[in-house]
Amino acid sequence: MRRLGTMTAILVLVICTLAPPGARAQGVVNLVSRATPSVAYVVSFGTDGKPHESGTAFAIGNGLLLTALHVVATATKVTVQFPTQTAVAADVVGIDTDQDVAVLHLAETPPSVPAALPLASSAAVQLGESVTVLGYPLASPEHPTLTVTQGIVSALNVESKFLQIDAPINPGNSGGPVLAADGRVIGTYVHGLFADDRQRAVWLQRCGAGTSNVAYENLIEHTLDSLAAHLAAHIDIDRLLKLAR
Repeated sequence: MRRLGTMTAILVLVICTLAPPGARAQGVVNLVSRATPSVAYVVSFGTDGKPHESGTAFAIGNGLLLTALHVVATATKVTVQFPTQTAVAADVVGIDTDQDVAVLHLAETPPSVPAALPLASSAAVQLGESVTVLGYPLASPEHPTLTVTQGIVSALNVESKFLQIDAPINPGNSGGPVLAADGRVIGTYVHGLFADDRQRAVWLQRCGAGTSNVAYENLIEHTLDSLAAHLAAHIDIDRLLKLAR
């Protein structure tokens, strides 16, 4: 299992309007209520027939959904499940490796067809504007639960067209919609940007940071294994457990 620390989100966003605190709170409630039926839990299955990756997708119309490519990149089978509905199969019909985006098409029509979430332009994004993120972090395949987090645009990179937000997010949010105050989708969250060395190289190059041949995955695993070995050699785990009881 790959162990990763908290990552910052980099995505394409746009502007929102300011309002009094009470109005903003109610506005977020209404926004989430409208968007929730269109946000799906995505599960990718491997060649062994078992789930090996999960994330989030959202409806964009005509039976299509948008998600993060790394969620479905190696899948032999993909299912999507909208709130209060059963999971249905979906096919990957389009990808963009530079943007880490994939388009899914529902292989079968769900009992209730979700409405498409409205999309917005990112041209007017402003530093400090509020954003709302919907997704299924750390979800259970049997009982996926949608979560909502909020934050602001904390950094801008005009040349690369990717932005950084500070909303608290975990694995499973990947592919989830980032919403402006008016409910329009202004970005797609990508978690674990540096979790894959190939994706890391592509994104760093696109952001103008150049590339390297450093295998960060191997370095991280080696460091964690060394730390575990050091702790095992110098700490009496059994004694600590007895003290804890």
